[in-house]
Amino acid sequence: HATDYVLEHKVTLFAPGAQTGKRVAIVGAGPAGLACARDLRRKGHAVTVFEAQSQPGGLNTYGIAEYKLKSDVALAEVQDILDLGVELKLGITVSSIDDLLARYDAVFIGVGLGSTKRLGIPGDDLPGVTDALTFIAHLKTHPYRDTAVGRQVVVIGAGNTAIDAVTQAKRLGAATTTIVYRRGEADMPCYHYEYELAKRDGCGFRFNAAPQRVVGNGSGTVAALEVTTAQGNEMIPCDMVIVAIGQGDRTELQWPKDDPRVFVGGDCANGGAEIVNAAAEGVAAAKKIHERLTNG
Repeated sequence: HATDYVLEHKVTLFAPGAQTGKRVAIVGAGPAGLACARDLRRKGHAVTVFEAQSQPGGLNTYGIAEYKLKSDVALAEVQDILDLGVELKLGITVSSIDDLLARYDAVFIGVGLGSTKRLGIPGDDLPGVTDALTFIAHLKTHPYRDTAVGRQVVVIGAGNTAIDAVTQAKRLGAATTTIVYRRGEADMPCYHYEYELAKRDGCGFRFNAAPQRVVGNGSGTVAALEVTTAQGNEMIPCDMVIVAIGQGDRTELQWPKDDPRVFVGGDCANGGAEIVNAAAEGVAAAKKIHERLTNG
C-alpha cells in the first residue's frame, strides 16, 4: 500500500547527488541492477544500464504472475529510478565486459539466471510443453486472449513460480490445473500462503509423482504425462505441460572473478532467491562501488 500511494501521488523519494565524474556500467535492468543504479545516482555517479530485453524490470516486469504484479506498476517503479538521471540502453546484449571496463570506472553484473531447466524426459519437446517463465512473460506482454492455455494443464514443480503458473492457467480458463511434484506436500518450496491461494482457486495437487515421459496424442501434441507413484506408473491426462523446476545458470556472459572493478549481485550471484534479496544485494554493491570510487 505504501508503494501504491507513492506511485499514485508521484511522491519523490530520492534525489541525485552532486556529480562525481565517475561512471558505472550496470548489466541487467532487473531488481539488483536497478537498486544498484538508484543508490549510485544518489551518490552522484553517472550510471548506464544495459538491458537485453525490450523493457526494464527483469522478473518484476516479465516473471511475476499478472494477478500479483502488473507490468505497468513494475515499469512505474523503474521510471522513478530513471528519473534520477540513470541512462538506460534497451535491447543490448552484453557478451563481454572488456569494453565496459575500458570505458567505465566500475561494472555491476546483475543478469539473473538463465532459462528454465528442461525435464530431460521423453516428449519434453512436444508442442504443448512450455516453461513457466515463458508462459507468464507472454501473458504479461500480450492481451490475455492471446495467451494460449490448455483445457487440462499440468504444472511440474512446486515452487512459487509453479504456483504462479498453475493459478494463472486456472484464471485464464483451463478446466483443470494440476501441480505434479515428485516429493511430498511438506517438501514444497513454495510459500504456504501461495499453496493456499492455489487451492482456493481450484488447482489440484499430485504429490510423490515423478514425471517419466510426456505422451503425445499421435498428432504431435500432448495427451498425457506419465508419472511414477508408490502404486506404480500412471497417466495424467493433459493437453498442456508447464515446466517450473528452476532456472539454470547464465553461461553466455563471463566476467573476471578477481577484478576489483567488477561487482556481482542478484540471482546470478546467489543462485536464485527472492526479489527483495536481489534488490538488497544491489544496494550492498552500490555501497562497495561508491567506497571504491571515492577512496580508491
